[in-house]
Amino acid sequence: MFDLSFAEILVILIIALVVLGPEKLPRFARFIGSTVNKVKNFSHQIQSTLIEQTEDIKINHFSQSIKESMDDFTQQVKKDFSDLRNDLPTMPENLLLEEELSDDTDSRYIDKPVIKSSLLNKRRKSQRNKYKQQISFNKKISQSKINRHLK
Repeated sequence: MFDLSFAEILVILIIALVVLGPEKLPRFARFIGSTVNKVKNFSHQIQSTLIEQTEDIKINHFSQSIKESMDDFTQQVKKDFSDLRNDLPTMPENLLLEEELSDDTDSRYIDKPVIKSSLLNKRRKSQRNKYKQQISFNKKISQSKINRHLK
């Protein structure tokens, strides 16, 4: 710590013995030892406090970055679902109409295509169910990602 050699320490002890005398030297040595110990403990406390503070800063920064990424992800999912929701009402009807026209050979001879309402309703229900399942699946994935990042 101070880079003192054995000879230098010996000279300091002889000077301390001459100045303090043999009666006060042990008390002075205990005082110096306890003071050095207090300084070491104080420096360790400061180091541990600084380490805790830097870890808190790192955790706060990490949680902030997770929050930002989750916000971005949420915005993207909302945008995708709004696009899908806007396209969904027209999409099944158009697909069903095209499919019915292609399946029904007699409909090409009729001015208005014949679409079976029961088939149309079944297809609409199946599309809605698929859409609901996809939404619930995406919610579960989002929640699991949030839980994983918060741990």
